[in-house]
Amino acid sequence: MGAESIGLVTGRDQMMKRYVDAGKPFYLSTLKYWSTATFSMRVVNAGNGVAFAVLSRNQRVSAFDYAINSPKADGFGGTTILASYTDTNLTKPRQTNGSDEMVIEGLSLSVRDVRARFAEADIPANLDPEVLAAFRGLRPFMDVGALFRPPQLDSPFRLEDALGRLIRPRVSCTFVWDGQNNEKVGLASHCPDLPAASYLTAAGEPTEKNIYNLPEGWIWNKPGSERDTELHLDLVSEQTAIFTINGVQFPGAANGVYTYPQELAVDLHVQLNGFALGYDSAN
Repeated sequence: MGAESIGLVTGRDQMMKRYVDAGKPFYLSTLKYWSTATFSMRVVNAGNGVAFAVLSRNQRVSAFDYAINSPKADGFGGTTILASYTDTNLTKPRQTNGSDEMVIEGLSLSVRDVRARFAEADIPANLDPEVLAAFRGLRPFMDVGALFRPPQLDSPFRLEDALGRLIRPRVSCTFVWDGQNNEKVGLASHCPDLPAASYLTAAGEPTEKNIYNLPEGWIWNKPGSERDTELHLDLVSEQTAIFTINGVQFPGAANGVYTYPQELAVDLHVQLNGFALGYDSAN
């Protein structure tokens, strides 16, 4: 008797069968789940108009381990900021929203922001409080003219996300289920940019279809299930990497006087692609 062929039963197959067999009305949503994790880079050996930003090996940061309006690491020495909807759409850390059960079928990842923290003595005087917070690295700050930030961060003349191209191949991605079961899923460089990215700087074609496919489907169960109800994504820098930056002559500074950030915080925005199912509530 010949061997029987065994077909791949995907997470999509399992979940659809579970809900159809239950015989109750259910919803299906293509809403994505997203979260942001932040790597720190210290700036060293600043002088003569040049400095080096260092991504240290074995930094471990996590996505999906915080919720909206909860504290998240700001990337500068262990302090935190309050997460907003732009950081994550989770309403509880590590859990799906409401009665959602998600089938994860792909990953996307982008360098969302590179925030720079300057020494207090180097920050211009009499700034608006929000602008002051940007110089402290606590607000997004775009400076295409490189008036205050190194041109490697924002200048349109760079034509590619050089910092992202350095970091992404050196960052591993691991799903952590229920705080104990670890499943490596690849490198950050395997995950294409989100659709909003520029074609000039994107790591791959930035479209909805160009994702890091996980066709087998990973099932993220709803709270109260027996297993796989809590998920976070660990991102680990597996190698040290060095990024050269220029010092900047602030407007009004004496010729030859350069200013450098003390630290960089690289915000990686991670998106889980797939779909969610659940039962409608009475509300």
